Amino acid sequence: MPYCPYCGASVAEDARYCSNCGHELRPKPRYCPSCGKEVKPEARFCPHCGARLTPTIATVSIKEPTTEIITEHVPGPGGFRYASVIYRFVALLIDSIIIAVIYLILALLILFPFGTGLDLPGFHLLFGLPYLLFFVISFLYFFVQEASTGQTIGKRLMNIRVVMEDGSPCTGAAALIRNLLRIIDGLICYIVGLIVILVTDKHQRIGDILASTIVIAE
Repeated sequence: MPYCPYCGASVAEDARYCSNCGHELRPKPRYCPSCGKEVKPEARFCPHCGARLTPTIATVSIKEPTTEIITEHVPGPGGFRYASVIYRFVALLIDSIIIAVIYLILALLILFPFGTGLDLPGFHLLFGLPYLLFFVISFLYFFVQEASTGQTIGKRLMNIRVVMEDGSPCTGAAALIRNLLRIIDGLICYIVGLIVILVTDKHQRIGDILASTIVIAE
């Protein structure tokens, strides 16, 4: 199935206009009203008989508001389908639960030798280094899996994958960049990342833009 070169939406084989963005896909042939010969769409005078031509006016349909980017996978150039926001959010939620469980287990292992009472040193150890420990666990969880397969457990369950913009597998350097930038994308409960995804053509968060990666549906 062909795709619109302007927005990446799938279009019918014989379509003249993209139903998604309204761009003209195949300009209608133009003919001179005096001699009947074909002329270029932008011509002001007929090159065959010299007659003055009436300027053509292009029409573009207005795209109606849609929630496609949030709820459905969006077709893109090159045959890619960009993963919808809801799929990415569910994958992130699954991964966050797994990370929280890993963190809790490691924290309890650290705490166990010191006891579990609130007045014991172990309690302060658990809540004195949580941010560093949680950051290290989160970073390694995402980095190792995305650098090796492009998928975390959550992404695998949702059938989405991180790849380079040309469709090649995500590299280690790209995985490093996109996951370090989670510090920025994750601000205000990932609101920053969500806004950037919604306004970019390839539906990338800041980490994706700088790492030249995209998240696609399989």
